[in-house]
Amino acid sequence: MPMMCFPNGNYMTGFIKKNHFIRNVTVVMTGTALAQLISVAISPLLTRIYGAESFGLMGIFVASVTVISTVAALRYDLAIVLPKDIKDSLALFYLGLAISFILCSVLLLLQFVNKPVMHLLGLDKIANLYYLIPIGVFFFALSSLCDSWLSRNKKFRMLSISTVIGTLASSIIMLLGWGFGASIVTLLLGSIFNNFAKVCYVFYFNSELISYNKIIRKDLLIRIKYNAQKYIDFVIYRTPQDLINSLSQNVPSLLLGYLFAPNIVGFFWLANRVLRLPSTLISEAVRKVLYQKLSEMNNDNKSIVVPAIKATIALIIIGIIPVAVIFLFGTQLFSLIFGTEWGIAGEYSRWISIWVFSLFINVPAIVIIPIIGKQKFLLQYMLIMLPVRLVPLWYAGTQTNNASIAIATFCIINALTNFVLIGYVFLQARSWEKLSIIGGGDDI
Repeated sequence: MPMMCFPNGNYMTGFIKKNHFIRNVTVVMTGTALAQLISVAISPLLTRIYGAESFGLMGIFVASVTVISTVAALRYDLAIVLPKDIKDSLALFYLGLAISFILCSVLLLLQFVNKPVMHLLGLDKIANLYYLIPIGVFFFALSSLCDSWLSRNKKFRMLSISTVIGTLASSIIMLLGWGFGASIVTLLLGSIFNNFAKVCYVFYFNSELISYNKIIRKDLLIRIKYNAQKYIDFVIYRTPQDLINSLSQNVPSLLLGYLFAPNIVGFFWLANRVLRLPSTLISEAVRKVLYQKLSEMNNDNKSIVVPAIKATIALIIIGIIPVAVIFLFGTQLFSLIFGTEWGIAGEYSRWISIWVFSLFINVPAIVIIPIIGKQKFLLQYMLIMLPVRLVPLWYAGTQTNNASIAIATFCIINALTNFVLIGYVFLQARSWEKLSIIGGGDDI
C-alpha cells in the first residue's frame, strides 16, 4: 500500500495534522513535556538546596493536599466534559467551584484544632503553616475544573500553555531558596503556586467563563440543580472511588512519615516524583484527550473499546524500556544526577517504577469506566483493594523496620491489582458494547 503523501512532503507531520486525536494529544503532550523538562532540570538544583527532611515534609504536605483536593468538587469536575450543551457544562463548573469553596472554608476554620492532626501526619515542625493546606486544596480543585472546561471545549493549546506556566511559577518560587535561604515555606508555596498560576492564566484568557455566565444567569441555578441530579453518580460512586484511589497513592507518604523519619519520606517522594514526570507527560495528555474523544464517540453511538485497547497497547510499548532501565540502574542514576545522598531514593525507584508503569497503562481503562456506567463496580473494587494495598506496607514496615522492604512490597502489590483491573474493565466494556449493539467508528 503506497504511503499517503501530503503537500509538504512530510508524512508524519501530515498524519498528525489529519488525525485530530493524535494532534490534540501532541498539543497537550508538548506543554506537559516542557513542564516536565523544567521540573527535571531544576530537580538536581533543588536536591542541593534542600535536604531530604525538607522534601519529606513537603511530600507529606502535598500528599495531604492531594487527597483532599481529589474530591473537593465531589468529582463534578469530571462531568464537565460530558454534556452536549455548553451551558450545562458551565453550570457544572460553577457547581464544582461552589462546593470546593465551601469545603476549603471549613478546612480553614479547622486550623484552630489542627495540632492533633498535624502530629498524626508527622507535620509538627510546620503546624503553624496549616492554613496553607486549605489554600492549596482550593487552587488544586479549581485547576482541575479549569482543565476539564478546556478539554470539553477542545482548547488543548490553552491547556498545554497553562501547564507550562504553572510549572514555571512553581519552579521560580522553589528556587528562591537559593538566594534567600532554604526554607520549607518556599517549597510549600512553590507547590501551591503551580495551580494558582494556571488558574490565573485560564481565567484571564478564557473570557467565555464570564460571558456565558451572563448569558445564562437567569437559569443558572436551575441548570446547576438539574445537572447536579443528572450527574449524581459522580458524587455517589466516583467521589469515593477517587478518594480511595488517591489514598492508595498518597497514604504511603503519610504512612512512611508515621513509621520512619521524614528523610525516608523525602527519598520516597523524590523517587516517586521523578518517575511520575515522564509517565505523566504522556498518560495525562492521553487521559484528557481520550476522555473527550471517547465521550464524543459514545454520544455518536460509536465503539469505544477498540480505541481504548489500542491506546493501552501503545502505552505499554512506550513504557516498558524506561521501566527496565530504572529497575536495573536506578541507584546509580539517582546518585549521579541528584548527589550521593540520594542513592537511597534510587534504590526505592527500582520498585516504584513497576507501580508507576501499572498506573501509566491503566489510563484508558479508567477513562471508559464512567462511559460504560461501571462506577459502582470501581467503588467496590477500590474499597476492597485499599486495605489489600496499604496493610502490607504497614506490616512490612512494622515487622522489618526496613523502609526498602516496605516500599517494595507496596509497589508490587499495587502493580498487580492495577493489571487485574485493566483486564477486567476491558472484558466488561466489550460485554457492554454487545448489549448496547454499538459498532463501528473504532478509529482514533
